[in-house]
Amino acid sequence: MRDNRDRLQDILDAIKKIERHAKRGRVVFEEDELVHTWMIHTFR
Repeated sequence: MRDNRDRLQDILDAIKKIERHAKRGRVVFEEDELVHTWMIHTFR
């Protein structure tokens, strides 16, 4: 079983990835289905 530190690191890693893609702008988010789906899934 993963401990809280591992889960927190997963969250921090996801935030970094989301920030990289978010820099591309809202239009890319709305128009690129793959980016859109990945980002929504990552937030869950």
